[in-house]
Amino acid sequence: LARQLAASPVLFARGLATPASASEGVLQGHVLRVRTMDALAAAGGRRITLEIVGHTDTDGPPESNDPLGLRRAERVRALLDAERLRAIELLTSSVGSRAPVGAGVLEPDKQRNRRVSLRVLPSAELPGK
Repeated sequence: LARQLAASPVLFARGLATPASASEGVLQGHVLRVRTMDALAAAGGRRITLEIVGHTDTDGPPESNDPLGLRRAERVRALLDAERLRAIELLTSSVGSRAPVGAGVLEPDKQRNRRVSLRVLPSAELPGK
């Protein structure tokens, strides 16, 4: 489940914190994966931390890209917060345009950089277990 989350970033529209229409299925799949992980972690007395990182393309200065990346991460977090997770802690951050997956010169590369990535961090035992 963690590999599937990491392998499928949520893509966003240019300059917006709105997921691209093609990412709706990815988002719904991620919600199901996170729900499953939460149930498994809770049943095993474990706690999982899920890092949600917002990214942007290289258009625009860091002063606007960093907050945009954070708004994107917070958008995904809001969807996951609605699930009332018991054993997963959600952390959000932004790297703006500092961690591109492509050169970012052509539009297809820029689109791949307008994303939110998800990464499961090492789990810990829940208190009292």
